[in-house]
Amino acid sequence: LKIGNSLICFDETGRRAKAHIASIERGKIVLTIESEFFTDEKPLKKVTLAQSLIKPHNMDFIVQKSVELGVSALIPFYSAYSVVKLDDKRQESKMNRWQKIVIEAVQQCERNTIPHIAPILSFESLLETFREYDIIFVAHPYGTCKDIADYVDTARTIMVVIGPEGGFTAEEMDAFLSIKNVVGFRFNEHILRAETAALSSLAILEYMILRNAIGDAR
Repeated sequence: LKIGNSLICFDETGRRAKAHIASIERGKIVLTIESEFFTDEKPLKKVTLAQSLIKPHNMDFIVQKSVELGVSALIPFYSAYSVVKLDDKRQESKMNRWQKIVIEAVQQCERNTIPHIAPILSFESLLETFREYDIIFVAHPYGTCKDIADYVDTARTIMVVIGPEGGFTAEEMDAFLSIKNVVGFRFNEHILRAETAALSSLAILEYMILRNAIGDAR
């Protein structure tokens, strides 16, 4: 970065500004705002990805790409087959890393809002968040794709829950499906890797949301 360089600034409220670097001091860059504008980037629907912890590289990839696909929030959580267990120090380090990845992904796709990353939850704590959503789709190899579009059409808040490499235990699936607004789903005939399942599910949901919005606008 050099004095005179132009750049675009944004905050978490949708405000954007064109600016240039006025001075560079030790530990500080001073900007001069040239113009400011507001973009109301409210999502058509709030989509949250709840992802059971998987191998670090793959988890980083999911965080990055899910932000690019438009999620409003990310909830990492532990389940029975999670291969990663973090102590408090490593969890703090991991959260900082994910936040950095989120910011970079936001910059890459020019989003005006920054998705929230929740602290890593236990399985039981994840279940407690379900009351905040109209519909929760839990990836399940024997789930259904029937009526998914209808659920998406009527819901304002949607959660997608993806398991680890080993999937969910029978007990975990029973716990999920005992909650009335939970649907076990699958969008593919094959068993997918966790990162493939997460991103393909988000992409399909985004397509459904946009298709419905375009149809309503006609």
